[in-house]
Amino acid sequence: MSEADQNIGRDPMAGIDGEVCRYWGDANAKEDEWKKARWEYLSASWAGPLMETCPYHAKDADEAGLSMRDMLIQKFKLREDLTVNNAMRHGSYMEPIVIDLWSRITGIPMLRSNAMYVSTRAQNMSCTIDGFVLPDRDFPDAADVGYLEGARDPEEAEEKQAWFWPFLERCYEMSDKHGPGLFEAKWKRQWAGGNRSQAAKYPERFFTPGPDAHAETFGCPVQHAWQVMAQMHVTGVKWCVLGCVIGGFDPRAWVVEYDPEAGAMLADRVGEFWRAFHGADHNLHTG
Repeated sequence: MSEADQNIGRDPMAGIDGEVCRYWGDANAKEDEWKKARWEYLSASWAGPLMETCPYHAKDADEAGLSMRDMLIQKFKLREDLTVNNAMRHGSYMEPIVIDLWSRITGIPMLRSNAMYVSTRAQNMSCTIDGFVLPDRDFPDAADVGYLEGARDPEEAEEKQAWFWPFLERCYEMSDKHGPGLFEAKWKRQWAGGNRSQAAKYPERFFTPGPDAHAETFGCPVQHAWQVMAQMHVTGVKWCVLGCVIGGFDPRAWVVEYDPEAGAMLADRVGEFWRAFHGADHNLHTG
């Protein structure tokens, strides 16, 4: 780990590419300002709706009789934030717990963050990160797979935990190649994993372990693929772990490497969004 990266957790720009973004502030310390800023910048949490991969936004658009693009513009024009439900409250509260759990499972140090960054290479694009992943082959700690599904039965573990060891090695490979990565934490309802039949028939729709089921979306579940890609494009960090806990006791995770073409496509789409928002190339009637 470089000397600069050793300051992660103390210096908000440590581990971040200062050539492509600037530090906005701590979202917790400036919560009211942060909520207002969410309408000044297209944050990474809006990347799924922007790229039309968010099922909740798709439902809103369908009910409003709008395209997903126009639905997003309307939300920004009306400052129509997402309704905070119990799942969202649980997710926010559990972020540090999810990060700590994945640090225990992998044996890799991970640090919580709530820093917001603004892109200097994409128009009004931002992200707020959950944390950092800090693998170091020189100081490895033992992985603890006792938290994973199948831990009680060796034969079941061989099948259900087969994805974990390649995932763990990929974390170290990414660190060897790029240095520290980002961590995006998710606390998901039980149905996110699908039952055995659903997951087998539609693996790309559910949080199926391993990258193979998600080959079309950078190796991670489609619901959050563009969110983590946006975070990497804004910060300049080259890889990210999407770490989830499903139904309270089923941890699953994926490694995503930054794709420059996808990042450029996303930045172009953000630019198109702001032109549409400020222009007249949409059919909204919000007055």
